[in-house]
Amino acid sequence: MILATNISHTQYKAKLTRQLFGHNVITIEFHTQAKGIHPDNGQEILINNTALEVLEIEQGKVSVIRHYSD
Repeated sequence: MILATNISHTQYKAKLTRQLFGHNVITIEFHTQAKGIHPDNGQEILINNTALEVLEIEQGKVSVIRHYSD
C-alpha cells in the first residue's frame, strides 16, 4: 500500500461493497480509489484500497472501531 498524504487529488471514488449486521457488531467493507499528481515528480499516481471497518456495540453505543485495510 502506498501512503501519500501530499498528493494533489484530481479524482476520488468510494464504493460500499458489503455490510453485515450481527449481535453487537456491524461490519462495513468499502473500496476507495484516489488519483492525483505526485508533488515531487509530477507523475500521475493511482491508489486503490479495500478496507473493512468493524464497529463493536456495547449498551447500544459504538464502543470500539477496528479498521483493516490492504
